[in-house]
Amino acid sequence: MTRAEALALGRKIGAARGGRAVARKAVPARCPRCGLELGGRSWHSYLGHLGLHGLADRWFWGDLEAAQKRLRENGLARQDAVPENGAMPRYVPVMEG
Repeated sequence: MTRAEALALGRKIGAARGGRAVARKAVPARCPRCGLELGGRSWHSYLGHLGLHGLADRWFWGDLEAAQKRLRENGLARQDAVPENGAMPRYVPVMEG
């Protein structure tokens, strides 16, 4: 379909492709990197899991548990209304120790 034909039909040119096409994408039964069962997950959940692998490989020597722990602690630290009282762990950027 040419640009002129698409405009004549009232379609947006260069619009994001997604929606139903992404919802129908098939997630593998197991993660190709760690073997975790992925049954019943959405495509975006699968992409997030692969992103966690990338974060763990780059900053945590491949340790998924350490990466998850840092993300969890940083999430709590960002929600802390009064960080001065020390009730929640302090925020530590991923690039630091």
